[in-house]
Amino acid sequence: MLIKGDLVRLPQGTVVVEERREDHALSITQQPEYAIIVDTSTDKEFPDNVKVLIDNKLMRVNKRKLQLIGGA
Repeated sequence: MLIKGDLVRLPQGTVVVEERREDHALSITQQPEYAIIVDTSTDKEFPDNVKVLIDNKLMRVNKRKLQLIGGA
């Protein structure tokens, strides 16, 4: 289970959606990325996605693609 503040890894080829853009710009990671979980609550538009912070940008990513770093 992911919680706010978790460090996660996004594999190469993961689809990410930029949060702040009105057109919900999609992009695909070209290399593995690291991110921090910002919000795990779901909404109607993106029910399987969580909000993450990547390079000072808020993005939405499918939570099934994320790999938790560390943890117990």
